[in-house]
Amino acid sequence: MRKLPPRILGSLVGGLIVLTNTRTILRSIETPDATLGVVLAAIAVVWIAAVAWSIRAHRRARRAERAGTAEAAAAEPALVD
Repeated sequence: MRKLPPRILGSLVGGLIVLTNTRTILRSIETPDATLGVVLAAIAVVWIAAVAWSIRAHRRARRAERAGTAEAAAAEPALVD
């Protein structure tokens, strides 16, 4: 099983916590169902955007790391025996 990068895992778990806590708080103050649905949908949209942003940032960092590794290997002088 592959582990998720911390950046992506944080977005996933953090969004779930925010969504769950918001739902609990709004139900405790007896918010109408229509309002509850709109608020939870808005949070879900922001959550999805945060996860997508985290995935893009992770991929960008991984690409930069690979490019840096390739450049470093090319810059080292070849060993001659």
